[in-house]
Amino acid sequence: MTRFRSDKDKRFAAVHWTVILVLLAIFGMCFRTGWWPAGMLPLGAAAFFLWVWYGTWYELRGAELLIRSGPVKRRIPVAAIRLVRRTNQALSAPALSLRRLEIVHEQGSILISPAEPVRFIDGLLGLNPRIKADYGT
Repeated sequence: MTRFRSDKDKRFAAVHWTVILVLLAIFGMCFRTGWWPAGMLPLGAAAFFLWVWYGTWYELRGAELLIRSGPVKRRIPVAAIRLVRRTNQALSAPALSLRRLEIVHEQGSILISPAEPVRFIDGLLGLNPRIKADYGT
């Protein structure tokens, strides 16, 4: 079992933490004005963003790639992976950086952003040497 944390770039950090701080400020205003029940929604949303920020990682567990981003969990059999390549696509993904890897597998593809992409790809290849790997530059 090898766990890889998500890379976190400055742009994502700025947006993510701004949203968290705004949500907490809204909660604070609701609490101070006596509308604390209404403040539970922004407080819950802030907790969700914190969970995603601190709970996004990728794990090679036996014959599976486990992808975790907050409450969202995805399992991909390593034997089903066909291609791994670097990309900068900005599509929604369990990734906290635009320095991403695209994992193409039998059911589709997913974008992730391991902080150590070369070590991650090498780990995948150790489990399935048939994977085409484009390390990029």
